[in-house]
Amino acid sequence: MEEGKLTGNEAKEFRRVARELSGKNWKNAGTKGLWIKLPIALVNLVQAAVDEGFWYHHAEPEYLMLAYWLPKTKQVLPSYATNTGHIGAFVMNDKREVFVVKENRGMFKRMGLWKFPTGFAEEGEDIFAAAKREVKEETGIDSEFVEILALRHRHEQFHGKFNLFFVCMMRPLSFVIQWQDSELEEAQWMPLEEFAAQPLVKEVEFLNHMYEVCKAKVDGGYSGFSQLPVSGFHDDVGESSFYFNAMDLKNAEDNAEDPKNAEKNVEDLNNAANANTKMRSRCCCDGWGFVVYVTLFASNIPLTLNAENNVKDLNNAANAKDTKMSLGAVVM
Repeated sequence: MEEGKLTGNEAKEFRRVARELSGKNWKNAGTKGLWIKLPIALVNLVQAAVDEGFWYHHAEPEYLMLAYWLPKTKQVLPSYATNTGHIGAFVMNDKREVFVVKENRGMFKRMGLWKFPTGFAEEGEDIFAAAKREVKEETGIDSEFVEILALRHRHEQFHGKFNLFFVCMMRPLSFVIQWQDSELEEAQWMPLEEFAAQPLVKEVEFLNHMYEVCKAKVDGGYSGFSQLPVSGFHDDVGESSFYFNAMDLKNAEDNAEDPKNAEKNVEDLNNAANANTKMRSRCCCDGWGFVVYVTLFASNIPLTLNAENNVKDLNNAANAKDTKMSLGAVVM
């Protein structure tokens, strides 16, 4: 039999199985969604599956995934993970100079903008690792990850999908510049205030907010998210990265030991919620969707002087949206 081809009897058998899958009563098993994963060598079977009601869900270079929704209701199978992760590296030396680059093509070249080194995280790559790699590949500078200072959530950027842009603070470990000619026209260390003086940094809200956050970090009083490797529910997946505000966590733990600080903690939370509301009106037009989420989430949690109740409220809010999933079928 030629590879990727089925005999007449085998094709009929596949069609029978597809028909049986789509017509079987799965209600007692709690199953609502069905999947068929076809390797590229068996692409000739797509028509047989589509004839029985299966539809395209997504495709990868090695396979095509088909899906089927059993109930006579609106299907709620999760869409394919087609979002992208993007990093911008804020690298600063001890002279208060930030490392900036000029691209040799595209929109940023036409604008003449000096910008942070940027790039996409590769499949299976952590954000902190992507930031280190991009700085090294583009400029020859070795660096180490410090914190995620901020992120931007933008919709419909590539093929109609959303993008997360992480502003990462990096500490330089070397200083000899060897920029990538295929990507960059020039690279240099620039005083932070000179970077901020660029017309585009002043005019474009996203760039202006990014500068303000980076300046606040340098001048003190602002803490970003540190990276911590953690294990999850599935051992076969390996470690993942957990990002959190280490400074505020330490302060919270110290304050929790003193009951006199309880009232002040609640006041700080309320002030933070109010600050988020103000920032929302300032940033929502530029795609900072996460600000809206933080504002709504904070405003809907009843804050009390009882730290234990606050923890329960947070847990209840998180568990309210919990959905059980199973491989190959969706249990709702």
